[in-house]
Amino acid sequence: FSDIPGIQSEGPKLVLMFTCNVCDTRSAKKISKNSYENGVVIVRCGQCKNLHLIADRIGMVEEKGWDINKYLQQTQNQGVKHITDENLFELSADDFLGLKK
Repeated sequence: FSDIPGIQSEGPKLVLMFTCNVCDTRSAKKISKNSYENGVVIVRCGQCKNLHLIADRIGMVEEKGWDINKYLQQTQNQGVKHITDENLFELSADDFLGLKK
């Protein structure tokens, strides 16, 4: 996942794919698993530069324990789609980055 922009620190990572709700740009970001589970994660859209709150486990921006998955379940009756060994399929770096072929 070296082609995916995001966190460069040591430790486990998660890849987040999202569509900006301001400009509709599809993006991929590499985030810290530790920050997602225990801290705050905010990502910036590469196109319009809008900031998106992904997780706030410490109550800095939203209530303590807030994350995008819970929010989507409560407001849109759908959660985040997780890729696991059971539903994994092969994607290129261009697929993750949303680049047109």
